[in-house]
Amino acid sequence: MRKALTILLIAVLAGCTSSPRPRPPQDSKKDPYSIKEIGKSKELGRRTLEEAKRNYGLAMDEEVLSLVREVGRDVVEAGGGIPSTYHFFVIREDKVNAFALPGGYIFLFDGLLKELDGVDGLAGVLAHEVGHVKRNHFYDRRIEITNMATLAAVILAGMAGVVGPAGTLAQAINITKQLSYSREHEREADFFAVRTLEKAGYSLEGMYNFFRTLSLQERTSPDLPPYLSTHPGVTERMSFVAMAMERQRGKGPSKGHGVDWGRIITILYAREPEGLPLLLKHLERLEGPLGKERRTYIKALYNLKKGMYREAIGIYRDLVAMDPENPIYHADLAEAYLKLEDYGPAEKEAREAIDIVERRHLKKMALPYAILGTIERIRGDLDGAIRDLKEAERISPERPSIHYQLALTYRDLKDAAREEYHLGLYLRYRFEPEQAFLHLKRALSLSREERLSSKIRRELEEILREGV
Repeated sequence: MRKALTILLIAVLAGCTSSPRPRPPQDSKKDPYSIKEIGKSKELGRRTLEEAKRNYGLAMDEEVLSLVREVGRDVVEAGGGIPSTYHFFVIREDKVNAFALPGGYIFLFDGLLKELDGVDGLAGVLAHEVGHVKRNHFYDRRIEITNMATLAAVILAGMAGVVGPAGTLAQAINITKQLSYSREHEREADFFAVRTLEKAGYSLEGMYNFFRTLSLQERTSPDLPPYLSTHPGVTERMSFVAMAMERQRGKGPSKGHGVDWGRIITILYAREPEGLPLLLKHLERLEGPLGKERRTYIKALYNLKKGMYREAIGIYRDLVAMDPENPIYHADLAEAYLKLEDYGPAEKEAREAIDIVERRHLKKMALPYAILGTIERIRGDLDGAIRDLKEAERISPERPSIHYQLALTYRDLKDAAREEYHLGLYLRYRFEPEQAFLHLKRALSLSREERLSSKIRRELEEILREGV
């Protein structure tokens, strides 16, 4: 019951023994940006990230990651933290769990995302994990940790409920005997989460509904969700959140209102071999009976994310006939055409999506601009490509594919500094900090513009400080 909690405690303990933030050498003759200094103060988080990439895989869909990062930043800011010092990752593992590490590394399993009913629930989980970091929930006594890589493996194995090699398991058992975690710390993290969600403008209902789901699993499933193993009784937590919800009544819609959570769930299910029947059942539990258009849309998106582009195109055409004023249908259809290198229809659908958004004064989407920029680059209209790709970057600055296309465009323009800069950003947002660092250093050596050089130095310094 307390295994995952103990592992989390170990992680925070390890942060107490880490070295202070690295600073560039003062000797001007030395390299102020040395790759050897990356993330020394956040080594455990980096090691765990590498373990997750190697043994589980990370969810890399840009839409999922953009939403998690956006909500995470909201939560950190509302809690009085600095967003650039927190980092959010989604591990591809069907477990209902999440955990935080020293230095603001926060990991979610995509199995947990599937159990949420919307953005408000996501905000609640992230706020709880940020609370552990913010409240410095460390340890009661020290233990000796000699192998950071082994510790990272133990953390992930414990969180995923996986029995690892005998040596690792023995170490985990030994650590478990030495440490215990305060339930009061969990209550403090819940209190922090409630106050932070209220300040950030997210509804507490999502957090309450998540606890209700866990409560049902606690009663009906022989396997306790790992997320419950480290927390006070779920009934107690529901009561606490329910009391706080009374303060929110009548305060208007949540900040998460309007986000199609069913779209996020569909993207997560698309990686499963036979995910569509399970997906439809899941959404019916979440949303109730699905109407014809909604069911058609879910099937279209599922096929798109599975890489079945021709099938997706046929279904999206039916959707456009049902609702020609839905910009998402046109943008997704443009993406499917682009994947098949059918650039004429892709451009037409992307422009239609942008036109609908502007005409109806809707929130801008990065996807159609990125598609237009990609097509313009392929056709040799480099000025047009830069214009549209920069607009996509403005809307969604951390999408790797946008920076990749910008790098290719600047390569065609013979602008090596900006090519290397955007390659660095592409790799950084793909969680490859060492490779990103090398490209950014190359960009700095090539840059002859102070404004660009300043941006490059900022990225280098952040990787040195944050480790990712």
